[in-house]
Amino acid sequence: SSGINAEYGHPNIDKQAFLEAGIVRMKQAGRPFPLNTNVGVLKWRFQSNDSKDLPLVINCWPSESGRGCDVNIEYELQDTSLELYNVIISIPVSTQGGVGLTVAQCDGSYDHSHGVLQWTVPLVDRSNSSGTLEFTAPGSADSFYPVGVSFNMNSPFCDIRVSGVNAAGSDQSVPYTTECTAFTEQYSIE
Repeated sequence: SSGINAEYGHPNIDKQAFLEAGIVRMKQAGRPFPLNTNVGVLKWRFQSNDSKDLPLVINCWPSESGRGCDVNIEYELQDTSLELYNVIISIPVSTQGGVGLTVAQCDGSYDHSHGVLQWTVPLVDRSNSSGTLEFTAPGSADSFYPVGVSFNMNSPFCDIRVSGVNAAGSDQSVPYTTECTAFTEQYSIE
């Protein structure tokens, strides 16, 4: 299943107003939010099992050879209007038995320690929408899974935003600021 799931961060939120009209307000208008204080009033989460909903698609192609496995991993940004920051793709890579890791190509940077190869790309956007990591390492094709992916965004992945803020119990508009942070909670390829 996919969609937006709202989690109410403040117990005094009128949940019915949000569900019916998309309005975040207090249950009792006489009890407004505190002024000049950051207050978390609504958290939301987008969940999906459909690969078309993923902002970043990862393809991992391990091919067994006489010297271990040749692995080709690619990323591709599906929605080029997005900007993904601090993209880290983590691949389990063991170098036990004295056979080492050889990286042939890396768009970005990499680090190998504690049995994990971390491929880092600082920014994936329209100008850097795809990239490749190619390496050879010991192991069978199945030993390079699960692949973990993490990234941050400064804009929401879904079309959810604050369109205005009014004083409690009135239609009087008040100044406000918003801050958006989006990040992966769990993204793995198995």
